[in-house]
Formats: sequence, C-alpha cells, structure tokens
Amino acid sequence: MNFLVDTDILIDISKGIEKALQHLESLKGELFISEITAMELIVGARNKEEIKEIEKFIINYNRISLNEKITEYAYELLKEHAQSRGLTIPDALIAATAK
Repeated sequence: MNFLVDTDILIDISKGIEKALQHLESLKGELFISEITAMELIVGARNKEEIKEIEKFIINYNRISLNEKITEYAYELLKEHAQSRGLTIPDALIAATAK
C-alpha cells in the first residue's frame, strides 16, 4: 500500500516529535508527498538555510505533481466543502492527490 504523508506529520517529524516518527515508520509501503506539501514546507521556512534543510528532508519522499485529474477533483471538493467545512485550496489539492 502507498501513503500520502500530510504536511502536519512532516512538520511534527522535523520538530522531533517521536510519536509522529513512530507512526510514519509503522507504515508498510511507499511514502509520497504532494507538491503542495513540499510548497507548504518551503513557505514556512524562515530563511535560505531552512529551505536547504527542508530540501534535504523531503528528498526522502516521492513527490506527486498536480495534474488535470487532481485539480478537477480538488475543484469539486471545494465546491462541496469550502463554505461548510472551511476547506482551503492547499488542503483540497492534497486530498485530491490522496484520492
């Protein structure tokens, strides 16, 4: 089985939160991240040095690029959940990537 790792888990791992690392290590299968997750991590960097560290960190994960199918599904998710549940564009894109 393959797994799409969300931004929050990667942030927790980068902060040294052991529970997040144990959870990720318990997964049996290939690990992926969305290009959106990679971008969210870069946006959170405070300087160029942190960007370099993030790039070293995320190189361990296969990255899934956006495509037409993902963006169309994200659009449908936003129409259905943006107002009622506060779904944001990045989260819709990540959810659509996972699907």
